[in-house]
Amino acid sequence: MKYLIILIVVTLAIANNLQAPLSSSEALTWKTLSWFRWFKKKPTITPQSSPLSTISPNPLPTPIKTYLPQNTPTYLPQPTQHSNQQKENKTYPVPSHSPTKPNNAFVSLEREITALFQSKTIIGPDHYKRLQSQLNAFAAAEENSAKIAQLRQMLETLNPENVKPIVQPSSSPTLQPTPAMPDNPIIKNLGINFDDAFLFLSSENKLFLEYGAEVIGPNGPKILPTFEYRTKADADVFAAMDGIITNLTYQDRDQDYAIHIQPKTNSKWVLEHDHVSNPKVSVGSNVKAGDIIGKVGNLGGSLGRTEIMLWDSSGYRPMTYCPLRYFDQQLLEQFKQKISKHMQDWEGFKGNSSLYNEEKHILPGCAYEKLED
Repeated sequence: MKYLIILIVVTLAIANNLQAPLSSSEALTWKTLSWFRWFKKKPTITPQSSPLSTISPNPLPTPIKTYLPQNTPTYLPQPTQHSNQQKENKTYPVPSHSPTKPNNAFVSLEREITALFQSKTIIGPDHYKRLQSQLNAFAAAEENSAKIAQLRQMLETLNPENVKPIVQPSSSPTLQPTPAMPDNPIIKNLGINFDDAFLFLSSENKLFLEYGAEVIGPNGPKILPTFEYRTKADADVFAAMDGIITNLTYQDRDQDYAIHIQPKTNSKWVLEHDHVSNPKVSVGSNVKAGDIIGKVGNLGGSLGRTEIMLWDSSGYRPMTYCPLRYFDQQLLEQFKQKISKHMQDWEGFKGNSSLYNEEKHILPGCAYEKLED
């Protein structure tokens, strides 16, 4: 009976469906067979609480997770502190020049002091003060402190205060020559003929440059540790003491010679005749004071020049002496007068009585007794 009823229902459904065109898109669809829903058991649906019911009307944004490496500090903005007092403005020092860019002025000063130190040049007070002032300026600008300290040590060895005469100059010089000793040099002339070697020219400032005069050398100003003469171009040069020729050196720059005379071989004392041309002696020759050893070197024009310097070579730096300090005592007064007369004659010729500071000379032509070379 059950199956009979089902058959009848199906037959009626088919008959009803035949009334619609076969081309209809609804033929034999679930909609056509909607009647079948009465025979299918409806599922039981249990309502679930919606997750949206817990969302607030203005949801907060989901925080974004930030992944930082371990031990990495996290910098958070600090809250602004409100104060009625105005904060103090901070200032930061600005370097005077880039630390990677060399300071040309400092490099130039370093080279000058180093050259003077290595050449053992004696400089004048004004030159020393200038170098010292420049070093102080760089120190104030926080230059290389280690290098400045090193340069100060070098400069101190050039300080003219360290080479002042043992006997202070006075209006009445009392320094006497050293008594003759077996090993001491005995100077008997000044290397040139003071009576006729000089050629007075108004273009020259001095023809006789005294021991201790400040001059301009290859490395700048320095104190002269010699007697220097600017003479006639053909003036003779005489051996200033008895001894042996121990050195004869040609000087390319001046195209003349330096000749050394020592009282005896291996003596600590050396008398140098510098700027000599056409030498008439050789190493190993014995000479007597007054022997002609050559001509003066060429200074240019109608002038020549030569120098004499006496030094003790036993120290770390040779110590030079005023040539009159070791002069033959029987001849000393005669040559002191020659030097004094020349200085007076030259000042009269130039019309300037202050060219030589005679009142401060410890001996005529000597502003100091000794100077380090």
